[in-house]
Amino acid sequence: LYTAKLNAQFDAAAGTVSIDPDGMIKMRYEGSGYSKSDTTGARWYGVESSFAAFRNYAFFTDNGGRLQCVDLNTMTIKYVVDLTDETDSTVVIEESYDDNTIYLYTGSQVRNSDSSLGDGFGYSYQRKINGLTGEIIWEQKWICSTGDAAASGGVVATPHVGKGQISDLVIYSFSLAARSGGSAAASTVANTPDPEEAAEGETDTAEATAVPQAAPDASGSYSLGGRIVAYDKRTGNIVWSIEQTNDYWASPVVVYDSQGKGYLIQCDRGGYITMYDASSGIQLNSMDLGSRIDSTPAVFNNMLVVGTRGKGGSGKAPQIVCIKIS
Repeated sequence: LYTAKLNAQFDAAAGTVSIDPDGMIKMRYEGSGYSKSDTTGARWYGVESSFAAFRNYAFFTDNGGRLQCVDLNTMTIKYVVDLTDETDSTVVIEESYDDNTIYLYTGSQVRNSDSSLGDGFGYSYQRKINGLTGEIIWEQKWICSTGDAAASGGVVATPHVGKGQISDLVIYSFSLAARSGGSAAASTVANTPDPEEAAEGETDTAEATAVPQAAPDASGSYSLGGRIVAYDKRTGNIVWSIEQTNDYWASPVVVYDSQGKGYLIQCDRGGYITMYDASSGIQLNSMDLGSRIDSTPAVFNNMLVVGTRGKGGSGKAPQIVCIKIS
């Protein structure tokens, strides 16, 4: 982990910015059970997640499946949370004024098989964590494939923490997830918090209702595809869930109208970009861009820009596409 003071100076009259960086400050960690190479069953060094920070605290996850909180004033580790498996997805931070703390949302990939599921399959974990203490508030898990050298299953994308009319939701997208049946099945789980408990500030810490898992076929294998899940932030219970044949590497993006209504935009590796009602998961529109989409779209006002790979899908060449949202 590297930090450097930039000593930036802005000259408003000249319209210029200059920097005179100090020397790099470095922190290097070592972990029990870690290896410098990607060997089966070992945790391995390397950070592929992006960096997240709140005031003097920095958060990142690593290939070894651990979340670290580092105090940037002292460059020392405040706490470590075991996330079970490799985690490339970036930690998302949510400040809670009511609880006087911050919460972190994480999701793991699946690189290691779970003995209870058989070779080639494991669990991808999604968790809500108290960012000041490292306490796990709730966790959920989905069966996913370990994939191959090119791609592992689970959560690769960064989750979206809702606001406005979906301020009670956090949305995750998965790749190589076990499907329960149907190419575009949608389901809703009724789990409305008791309004009296909510008003009194009571919570169901770490008591999320277990997610119903897909069943294997006669050979012990699973039908795989992409999945989007919206969890209740407070309880970790499913509010809605969607599955399809195409995987998701792109992060879910939500755009909001002036009334705070959320519209989920999700790109998939089959080349489709789809808009959903973020409150219910109901599909509103879909467009075929012609080839695999791994990148997350960028949105400004009602204009969306995204790039395609030129692989998979209906076979179109790679392109950068601008779409008007209306």
